[in-house]
Amino acid sequence: MEGAAAAGVEAHGTVALDALPYVDVQIDQIPQMREYVDHLIREEMKTFRPRDYISHLPEPELTFESSPVLAAEMRRISTGEPMEKLDLSRYVVSEPTGEAAGDIEAWKAAIANVKAQIEHQRVRQENAELLKEYGPAQLKAYTGHLEGVQEVETLRRDELKRKIEEINKTRKTEQLETGARLAGLEQKWKQQVFENRQIEAACIARESHPDFKRQKATEGDAMQTS
Repeated sequence: MEGAAAAGVEAHGTVALDALPYVDVQIDQIPQMREYVDHLIREEMKTFRPRDYISHLPEPELTFESSPVLAAEMRRISTGEPMEKLDLSRYVVSEPTGEAAGDIEAWKAAIANVKAQIEHQRVRQENAELLKEYGPAQLKAYTGHLEGVQEVETLRRDELKRKIEEINKTRKTEQLETGARLAGLEQKWKQQVFENRQIEAACIARESHPDFKRQKATEGDAMQTS
């Protein structure tokens, strides 16, 4: 609809509606209109601010004075050094060999390591037994909680979808009504333009007629004589 976007500007509070997607159908009716619209969109997008809107700001200086470990880790990341692998030797149970085989302190350390590994396994066994006894009930309770959360969020989602659908229906109804009014106004405007053109053509034809020119000349001579 020609001029629909311009004529359909309607203020709603502080928002001016200058587009009627349910009414403006030129994009599919006028040849090459879609390409023209895409071109306008691309040109407009060239004026947008860059996505990285903080690129012009200096990077913050993070010293991590209160955390030397974190400071060292950040230095490692900044230099691209690989992360140190976990030391798994503490989990290995082995007896002293070589020269350490005759060292009593080495044997004491090995025995202490074995005791630590035994304690570690005992704790793991206790945790497994506790999980077997209380885990199902805990998991069931947690699952019930998640189901309750899902139900609430589903209701919220459905309510939002309902509101969106109502808004879209209202927009479509208002725009179709506005489109009908615009179509009537546009037709009335075209009729007025056509009638003005006819009047203008009639005036031009009358002014160019010999009788009109003689009349104007006679009126001019009469005015000069008086």
